[in-house]
Amino acid sequence: MHIFRRLLQGFDRSLSCPWGQLILYAIFSIVMLSPFLFHRAFLPDGDAYGYAYPLLGLYTPAKLLSGGIFWNALNFHGFPSFIGDGASLAPLIYLLRAFLGPLDTLHWLMAINITAAGWFFSLLLRRLNLSPSAAFAGGLAFVAGNWPLFPHPPIGSCVPLLPLLLWVALDARQRPLRAAALGWLALSYAWLAVHYNYLPFLLVAYGGATLVMAWRARVRSRAWSGAILPIASCVAALFLSIPVALLRIIPALLVYGPLSFRAGGLSFAEAQSGIGIGSLVQIFFPYAQFPFLSASGAWLFLGALPAALFLLAIPDRRTTARLCLWAYLLLFVIALPFSPLFWVILHLPLFGMLRGQGRWMFLGNAAAAILAGYGFDAFLRDDRARARIWIARLFWLLTVLAILGGIASAMLTFWQKPILASLDVLFDARFFLHTSGLPLEHYHQYIADNLQILIQTLSLLAYRNAISLLAVIVTALLFCDHLWKHGKTLRPGVTALSSLLLTAAVLWPWYPRLPLTQWPPPSNTAAFLQTHSGISMPFMNNFANFELLATPHHPSDEENFLFNNETAGPDANILYGLSSADYYDNLLSRRMGRLVTWAGSDQTTAIRDVQFATLPIPAVQKIAMLADRADILSLLNIRYIVTAWTLPEPFKKVFEESIPPYGIPMRIYENSGARPYAYFADALDVMPVDEKAAFDRLTSKKWPSMKTLLECDHGCPSPVDGKGSVTVTRPSSIHISVQTQNKTPQLLVISENNLLGWMVTVDGKEVTPWIANSVFFGIPLNAGTHHVELRFSYWRMFLSAFDLRASRVGDPL
Repeated sequence: MHIFRRLLQGFDRSLSCPWGQLILYAIFSIVMLSPFLFHRAFLPDGDAYGYAYPLLGLYTPAKLLSGGIFWNALNFHGFPSFIGDGASLAPLIYLLRAFLGPLDTLHWLMAINITAAGWFFSLLLRRLNLSPSAAFAGGLAFVAGNWPLFPHPPIGSCVPLLPLLLWVALDARQRPLRAAALGWLALSYAWLAVHYNYLPFLLVAYGGATLVMAWRARVRSRAWSGAILPIASCVAALFLSIPVALLRIIPALLVYGPLSFRAGGLSFAEAQSGIGIGSLVQIFFPYAQFPFLSASGAWLFLGALPAALFLLAIPDRRTTARLCLWAYLLLFVIALPFSPLFWVILHLPLFGMLRGQGRWMFLGNAAAAILAGYGFDAFLRDDRARARIWIARLFWLLTVLAILGGIASAMLTFWQKPILASLDVLFDARFFLHTSGLPLEHYHQYIADNLQILIQTLSLLAYRNAISLLAVIVTALLFCDHLWKHGKTLRPGVTALSSLLLTAAVLWPWYPRLPLTQWPPPSNTAAFLQTHSGISMPFMNNFANFELLATPHHPSDEENFLFNNETAGPDANILYGLSSADYYDNLLSRRMGRLVTWAGSDQTTAIRDVQFATLPIPAVQKIAMLADRADILSLLNIRYIVTAWTLPEPFKKVFEESIPPYGIPMRIYENSGARPYAYFADALDVMPVDEKAAFDRLTSKKWPSMKTLLECDHGCPSPVDGKGSVTVTRPSSIHISVQTQNKTPQLLVISENNLLGWMVTVDGKEVTPWIANSVFFGIPLNAGTHHVELRFSYWRMFLSAFDLRASRVGDPL
């Protein structure tokens, strides 16, 4: 007991010093991420493997200086990935990339963001006059409330900025100059490093906190002059950050945003992703996944102990606590499915492009963590004895329910076969006639899988469920007054230490991990494509994952990862240096997005009218549709199709493998009619510039050989025959060089995404290109030998926003 007291005293001393808390948060983050930081594992989940690792491989200081980061030539026939990816200009990422590889950069970025988020939030709570122990526990609750966000660099980078900006707003009345300077630095970093969907949350929180402080200053001084300093500090910070903001806002909102499907905003139905009933269960049991309860819209977990402290703070009459409670309730209502408040927000300027009202709980969890800090101090003072009793009873009730669930899990396991047989008979008799007609075995396996998920959710034999229950039990014990009869002096340290240990124990298994020996992940399809030049595209592999892997086998994280890795889909293709027609980005251009989706992509976003890959029709019909559209695949230079399905003529199978451990086939088919990257058109179909009409004409006709659709309003070329030679070299992603020789006038088609930012020169003289096949460059050439160059420039793209000649519907310069 003496040793324990000494340890608690040392822990308390660490909490009393801000730098001591910083060290504790750093130790916490390093321990929690130790498998990744010390080269034992990597993250196989979608945000890391499918997004962060590939793109961080592109973001190097050398490419930043050369401008190469501004055009991703490997996907979507070229796309300025930086406009939709908030990590592309983040200073901290380039600092880490100067010394580390992509994997280590992500892992240490996560550690830094976790440490900074907890520490900044702790400083915020100390600024609100809470005790050091309460501030530390509140910081842990805030970190836990955002734990799923950290593997996504531009979203994870938002987390530490929120408490920093709130702290700045609170500091503005007493130290306006310091607050303005820190606000400017924080906002400038946010403009460069934070996801577009989360930037409004930072601005709303910063602006709202500033208005609250201004109002309180006005009340105290009994004059409006008292409100000037906080507002002036906030306005100064915002104004000073505008030049930095324009580096991203101009390209995203004024240059490429109007060319995307997001330009019109999202409908109320499209934007839905709110709090489900399952989300409420996850407040206490974060790994609970009930098949019949939605839980994907929001993350409400703070930890069992912080949840109890949050409840204890509800009666608090202090102004800040009441404001946080009302803010939490308001944000909770916004995050509900089909919330009328979210409908109003969706119709505000700029907010119409935001998806998922559940994301508003990013701010809600911050308000809840502040309340948890207030509840901690109330707990230390022995306040609200009656409330503590009811909270303890609630947590004992949760314990009983969890134990009953564990018993139910055991019973379901014992009688699983007869239960499944009864459910299958019921489904066959009542529901099968109302399905889309997949084989009966498919639905039976789906029922079995959901029953297995329910059994695993209720089982107390799994570590993640058992440790979550232990956290609930410990919380109930801590709220029992007789526990502290002879140890009230230990209460701050014991409670804070319990919060730390329980948070670490519960969240430890959250991030999936695979051994680093499997990196880079081996891929037979990628190995084949690396030795065969040409653009590839995955076809219906998300559906194949569901029907061939997930439904019949209920795969582990590793098995699911191995399957997805063999599809060579976006953005994993970047890991292997492969060119893919497919891509995922919220700001994908409409022209290319429509055409790639028509050709079979199920990844391109917000393609509302042509997304046949996800139509509720049998796979055989979709395969027939793909074969009928082979000329569009050829027009898009797609030579290889990676799929788990069997494709008919005109596609020729050139590769096949069986993916372990279930032997699921993965095939590569060659489209021998695929056009080269650059060529002379041998026939023209000329029409005025019209985005929608061009797509309709492309998809209603056949396009043999090198026949090309040309959008041209004036000075259109005479007939061409396609005779001549074309030689292409590409020194970098932003520089394309073409040598041509032709005896008669020709139209040179270069299969690069025709977007603003490119300068085209012929023999050193700048020319204005036309639009070929709705998406590519069409460059008229007189007879003779020519040197054609295309160069992409960030600043040319930036300035095109102010060029009245630049079209807003996807036309070239």
